[in-house]
Amino acid sequence: MGFNPWDSRYVCICGCHVTTGTKIITAILLAAVALIIISFAIIYPMPEVIFSGIILFLICVFIFLIPYYGIKKCNPFWLIPLLVLLSLSILYVFIATIVVIFSFGNNIKLPEYWPIQNMNDGNLIAVFIYYVVRGMAIIALLLWFLLIVSRCYQYLTEKKKAHTLPIY
Repeated sequence: MGFNPWDSRYVCICGCHVTTGTKIITAILLAAVALIIISFAIIYPMPEVIFSGIILFLICVFIFLIPYYGIKKCNPFWLIPLLVLLSLSILYVFIATIVVIFSFGNNIKLPEYWPIQNMNDGNLIAVFIYYVVRGMAIIALLLWFLLIVSRCYQYLTEKKKAHTLPIY
């Protein structure tokens, strides 16, 4: 059986192809990183924060734009940095969520400037639930992104292999 570029494995977001889905995801992630870095620069207007934000943004621009090149050249190698970044992001959010769970469970002493320091138990439970649900939602979204990008990687790999096989 030959290579079928419209196999159901390669269809994602509202019926679009995984290559288009990967492009949409990288654009969304780049916009999200830009907003996060801008908000940090506004909240902490120190030169070192702004400089590190610019460096981080440039790294993210590179990581989020090279999949476009890989898709255009049909080379799955260029998707690997994005796959690694998404995997590390999932791991980071998972660990951060676990830390929040154990922090609330151990009643650690929070800094005085935290707004939840003087809350009653009902409000603390609401904050705890918010952080856990937020962490799970972010992990689910990142897993979905990782699935789409990995399917794009599979698509490019199989497409490249189909075009390099000898035809008899």
